Amino acid sequence: MDLDRPIRSELDRFSDEAIMAQAKLIIHRQLTSKRADPFESPDRVKEFFLTQHHGLKAERFDIALLDNRHRLIESRAMFHGTIDSASVYPREVVRACIDANAAAICCSHNHPSGVAEPSRADIDITKKLTKALALIDVRVLDHIITGEGYAVSLAERGEM
Repeated sequence: MDLDRPIRSELDRFSDEAIMAQAKLIIHRQLTSKRADPFESPDRVKEFFLTQHHGLKAERFDIALLDNRHRLIESRAMFHGTIDSASVYPREVVRACIDANAAAICCSHNHPSGVAEPSRADIDITKKLTKALALIDVRVLDHIITGEGYAVSLAERGEM
């Protein structure tokens, strides 16, 4: 018996975008559940943000707000930009951390070009955020740059 056939015929009724939106919702629920694994490794953080950024046509800067055990409190899309830039305002990130009572964050943005290589500006804003958040005892654990199907961790590269 081919169990795959009924599922495929059901899915044919929906657009690829609708299917991806539903998949993102399911994954997001799994990642934000109480049983979700802590953000303990760059690979875990990369996986999370690759899912969040899949299919975006313009830059978006997101943060994952974490508790003191690095478990996800919530994620927020903080800033939306153009095809090649997004302005990041540290004051707004500080406010989000205070509102969520976060102990740490991981931040990320996508490169719609598909190339996840960090720019000098990416490294500079990471250092600026790290300094601003240190004033309120919030650690920046990583900044992930996502591209087409892969991601780069600034922490792994020693750029934090």
